[in-house]
Amino acid sequence: MPDSSEYTDYSSDESEESNTQHPQPTTNRCKKCEITQDFHQMQLGFYTESEFYDCSFRVGKADHIKIFKCHKLVLAAQSKAFAKMLIGYFSEGHLSRDEPITFNDCKPSTFDLAMRFIYGNVQEFSTIPMACDVYIFAHKWQFPKLKQAAINTLRKSKSDEVLMVYEMHELLGDVEEKEHYKQFILGNTSEVLISPSWIHASSSTVEEIFKEPVLKLASEMELFDALVRWGKENSDSAPNLRLKIDSALKEIRFMTLSAHVFTELCKSNPEIFSLQEKYQILTSISIGDAKEMPPNFNNICYKRRKISTLDYNFFTEPPKVESDTLVSCDSPHSRTILSFHTDQVYIESVELDCLVMEKNKGLEANLICSVTEYKSGKQVAVVKFKGLIHKDLRVLHFPRPVPIKKKTYYSISVEYLNQNPLCSRKYSYEPGTVCCAAVKKTNLQITVKQKDLDFHVDLNKIRLLVLH
Repeated sequence: MPDSSEYTDYSSDESEESNTQHPQPTTNRCKKCEITQDFHQMQLGFYTESEFYDCSFRVGKADHIKIFKCHKLVLAAQSKAFAKMLIGYFSEGHLSRDEPITFNDCKPSTFDLAMRFIYGNVQEFSTIPMACDVYIFAHKWQFPKLKQAAINTLRKSKSDEVLMVYEMHELLGDVEEKEHYKQFILGNTSEVLISPSWIHASSSTVEEIFKEPVLKLASEMELFDALVRWGKENSDSAPNLRLKIDSALKEIRFMTLSAHVFTELCKSNPEIFSLQEKYQILTSISIGDAKEMPPNFNNICYKRRKISTLDYNFFTEPPKVESDTLVSCDSPHSRTILSFHTDQVYIESVELDCLVMEKNKGLEANLICSVTEYKSGKQVAVVKFKGLIHKDLRVLHFPRPVPIKKKTYYSISVEYLNQNPLCSRKYSYEPGTVCCAAVKKTNLQITVKQKDLDFHVDLNKIRLLVLH
């Protein structure tokens, strides 16, 4: 055994003396990189020159078959699947080195790209189609480093490539990666729809996109035009066109279009809708009531943007409650006049005290709640209720969310038609109170006209949809 004084410890990067005299961690890292590169280059040479190989693979089909000569230890070190196949008890591990293992579900070019990375850390799959093929190979055969390298390339996908990558991850069941590309599609929808790859999307992908509540679009017309273009490329006749696009067509929000735009759409695409569908959709748009829409067609009237649902309570800081009061056909209309300081606001529903008070459960109510532009008197929405008040009755929903113009005053009024009186609440404010509220966590501001502050009956809360 050598004397300990003559023994050099190679387990550290440098001897203690050199660390003390010349502390150069950057240089050491460079030396390690050089050693690693030299190792990869040497290992890659074993592959490219077919030196010392102990296994072989027959890759491809028919006229596109190639024999690759490889090394069990290299492959087993990076893949648990290959380790079991080549070093475990499987028959492939007992073949001679010139008895090839058949891989007929992989292209020779893909196998070669994968081996060059596994052996020499050489990443030559620079295009998205190449990276997809390598990713599928790495996913199937459990090469984690190769898979991550493919992911890094795929993450550079552009709008005309993302659908291919998205559908690959859907096919493989990669939930996390699929979600990443889904978010890309949602944030770049217009670009994806006009890309050359759009016409090659699968039916399930098209329908899934059209069902999304939030898309980056200027108008639903972009969806319609893209769907017709996709349908024509994937069907051979007009009747088949409608069958091909039917499911996705019914997800388009035609209620967000104007009557003029929809009329022009029908003129330029006469084969898409039946006469009955044209009439029903145009009528629904014209009167602003989605109840007239054809069966199974989307009846949402607002654009595909991120939506916040807000309950605005008129009395978040309660005023003095004078007393309970009664409302009936002999009562004056309850009216509140207010304006919104923000675009893209919709009133979805209202909550009335007379419908939620416990005292009224089991009694019959008959009332009309309407939203009217204050200056012009134009009625923009109305909801009616006639029937027994029950415990599950909390709010009155308008037939569709009511779009509100910025800085325009609206009157929300309730007309009571019931003969029997119902209990409600009467509120009052201190003199000089100004009700101008900023809703928390949004830029939404609501102003109630001063004349309504002295006396307020019944209308307790409104539910708003705010688009971002």
